Amino acid sequence: MSEKKSEKKEVEEKKEQQTPRGALAKLASSPSEEQIEQWKATHGDIYVTGFSDTEMFVWRTINRAEYLALQEKVATQGMSEAQSEELLCDTCLLWPTQMSWATGKGGTPTTLSEQIMQRSHFLSGMTANMIVAKL
Repeated sequence: MSEKKSEKKEVEEKKEQQTPRGALAKLASSPSEEQIEQWKATHGDIYVTGFSDTEMFVWRTINRAEYLALQEKVATQGMSEAQSEELLCDTCLLWPTQMSWATGKGGTPTTLSEQIMQRSHFLSGMTANMIVAKL
């Protein structure tokens, strides 16, 4: 009986490690469950993007006021598209708290910024039309 409980516990632990939270928890200095819950209380939905077992990012969506401020900053400072992507990531990234985009893999801020925009409801026309229903 005890052996069966042990096997069941191992299976449950493996399943947990395969979830986003489980994979995140394996990383050094990852955010605690309490921190994640605090972010959720503050920002609503929280997301994790995992590029690999060691490259994970926790982020939130951008609200309209933040988006308008970001757009104004990009326009007045003449930022490039890449700089705009990095600024968006800096605005919405919750963990890791410090990120040097210049030394990381080149596509990371581009991919993260696309994910942030999509989850913030900035959708292509085709995708937006797919979620409309006539009453």
